[in-house]
Amino acid sequence: MLPEITRPTVAAALREHREDRDALLASLTASLLNDPRARAAWLWGSFGRGDADDLSDLDPWIIVADEFVGEMGASLKRYAEQTGNYITGGEAPQNGPPGGGFFGSLHAGRHGLLHLDCYWQPQSAVSTIPDRAVLFDRLSELMIPPTSPPLPPETSALAEDQERIVDGIGFAWLMFSIAAKNLARHSDSDMSLMMYPRPGLESAAQLLGQEDCLQPSDWAVPESPLEKVALLRHLTEKTARMTELANTHGLNLSPLNALCLSRYLDLVAGIL
Repeated sequence: MLPEITRPTVAAALREHREDRDALLASLTASLLNDPRARAAWLWGSFGRGDADDLSDLDPWIIVADEFVGEMGASLKRYAEQTGNYITGGEAPQNGPPGGGFFGSLHAGRHGLLHLDCYWQPQSAVSTIPDRAVLFDRLSELMIPPTSPPLPPETSALAEDQERIVDGIGFAWLMFSIAAKNLARHSDSDMSLMMYPRPGLESAAQLLGQEDCLQPSDWAVPESPLEKVALLRHLTEKTARMTELANTHGLNLSPLNALCLSRYLDLVAGIL
């Protein structure tokens, strides 16, 4: 069992979490700089506003030459996988800006999951520029077309029920981690973010033949901050067992989700 992070080591753990996040950003930036289709890359969100902290996630905004917009999702997946600590990721076009797209990925850090949420849009669509920290900007430079052929579109062999299992469990890992971060910042959190994946996770349990795995009491939010951490640990254990069961059904869900979330909850408990 992983040791609890005690108060004297919280500062060191936060520093290491920030270092892991910065290394992830450096890896992505280097990949994009070597890709002439990427014309600019900014950080927006908390980094763009200038109020980021050690727990802030990365939200790159990428400007892409118009004719290559359709290829960027597959490219970002490849770049994310090259970091060496990639767990999972996928596109969610509904989260992207008009004419563009979105790719989100989870990465293993020493003290929990690292979130990378990439937004992109075509260069011709750039009108309103968000508050941003500039990673690089070559919009005014002549683009030298890439020499490598475009990446082929990805296809999935998963059946519909398998996709629902993967989506339900994957979304749970993501939102439990975000709920934990929110709790670290606001000890009086109502934990509403924890509830977002409930329908999908319960559906995944049913599809796995584990209807009784999750009970209404599993979602009852206690009063004290450390009891809320304990609740997230409880849900982590149940989701880990569902992950193991899903993998026996031929799926390939990473066990690192459970390990990273457990470590992150150690950090959150130390902060609280």
